[in-house]
Amino acid sequence: TTTTTTTTPPACEESEFQEAEGFADGFFEVGTLGCNGTSECQFQTLNEAQDFCNCITFCRAVLQLPFEANCSGGLGCYLPRYGKPTSDPLWQDSGGRIWQRKRTLCANHGHDAARPSSSSSASPPSFSLRLWSQ
Repeated sequence: TTTTTTTTPPACEESEFQEAEGFADGFFEVGTLGCNGTSECQFQTLNEAQDFCNCITFCRAVLQLPFEANCSGGLGCYLPRYGKPTSDPLWQDSGGRIWQRKRTLCANHGHDAARPSSSSSASPPSFSLRLWSQ
């Protein structure tokens, strides 16, 4: 299933991620915000994947594939994901890891994104996302 959505990036730039148990199905198509990958966005480091996730409000987690050699195509083993994390014993047993996005802090405001500041006057640019769900 393919869904195309036009959205505005959040005013927030920083999130807290916490390692947890589970798996998230929703993935971001290659090219979203300029990402590389073989069949979905892949990153070389956890920090790069978290930075990507911080740009998309509904990104909820980063997965680490349990493979070596930078995974598929050598493009990285860290995958930003969306959707509600679910239990997946096979994922965990094979060595897969997940960091769930726990809280978003608004840039220069020091409070949760759920309470946006009314002092922001500039609107960030819009961009298109193509989302795939398994």
